[in-house]
Amino acid sequence: MGILKGVCSSCGKIIFREGRAPMTVVCDCYRRCPLCGAEMTPYKPDLDPKSYGGERNPDLEALGLTSGGSDSKIDVVFVCLRHSPPYYSRVKPVEVALE
Repeated sequence: MGILKGVCSSCGKIIFREGRAPMTVVCDCYRRCPLCGAEMTPYKPDLDPKSYGGERNPDLEALGLTSGGSDSKIDVVFVCLRHSPPYYSRVKPVEVALE
């Protein structure tokens, strides 16, 4: 067993793991608020944006959920409630190759 090392392309964090062969892990930087560094909470509206009247709802517009298209699928976003208004992030997990 050796030590594998990789660098996150998004935040620059160096990740170490024990292992024999190259592997891929997910960096947790997508869960950190870029404004304050706190861990954000997963957020997913309980109803379709059309149910909220999304075309007139500025909260959903901030998430980019009302910008045209007929795709009603909503991805989970992360929210930091320490800010006013809350900070919504659409950053996706970043895979890091360890070698």
